[in-house]
Amino acid sequence: MRREHDSRDNNEVVEFRVAHQYCEIQVVAEIRILHSLDCLQPRRMTVTSGQTSGAIDPIAPVLLSQKGSLFPTRPVLFHYIERPDALETSASELFEVVASGKVRINVNQHFALKDAADAQKALEARATSGSTILTL
Repeated sequence: MRREHDSRDNNEVVEFRVAHQYCEIQVVAEIRILHSLDCLQPRRMTVTSGQTSGAIDPIAPVLLSQKGSLFPTRPVLFHYIERPDALETSASELFEVVASGKVRINVNQHFALKDAADAQKALEARATSGSTILTL
């Protein structure tokens, strides 16, 4: 299922991807979390990350019940890897799926380390996509 909301003045489209039992929300443009909750079926989870478009709107708990007993979460990597053994396990699992080809990492731009300021400006201007690499 795919839903699109056009909630920006510049008509940039927001794409929502739904996978399996949970709704995975991929934020492509500035949106408000209340719009994204409409993509979820009852008892599903929404995962938010990043805030390049600004802070996420607050959600009233009663709204989650009204929209179908929804579960919001905002994971932070450091909570999952705070112990050295957890970090090693997560890193090993990641490298295994990357090596298998199941996950592909898109490196779409390279900057020389001496041009790190230019890389930062490009990131801030949202002129990049995928991964950005600084090279020596």
